[in-house]
Amino acid sequence: MSEQKIIELIILLVSMAVILGVLIVWLKKIFRERREEVEERFLGQKIIQQHNFAHFYGRESIGHFQIRGNGILIMTANELYFLKALPKREIRVPLKSISKVSNPRSHLGKTNIAKLLRIDFIDEGKPDAIAWMVGAEVEEWTQAVEEARKAL
Repeated sequence: MSEQKIIELIILLVSMAVILGVLIVWLKKIFRERREEVEERFLGQKIIQQHNFAHFYGRESIGHFQIRGNGILIMTANELYFLKALPKREIRVPLKSISKVSNPRSHLGKTNIAKLLRIDFIDEGKPDAIAWMVGAEVEEWTQAVEEARKAL
């Protein structure tokens, strides 16, 4: 390999590292802002469960072609609240509207090795469902949602 090719490769690798670094700093800033928004929104309220990097698998009523993404999932005594980081999107599911909690490995044709937290609920008189991957906390989330539903 010629010296010129080696220099070009080094420049390419350094450029990619800089771009990746800028992207990581920007994403950290976005997630920090979202956490601050959630903290402000729920100030003074009791948060039963919180996952700061829940992976959204979509809402059934929207269909198969929607963007998955990460965000903050919160459960209070009255609702499940999700703030998706990018694009910024807020989803609220009142606990009283939940009809079923389950742990499938796929949702809307998107499959994962890990179990998902799937919530079936009624929205404006129509059945709907939504799912998140919350990692190793899936059983804890499932139990907490079931207990909170029963307490209503």
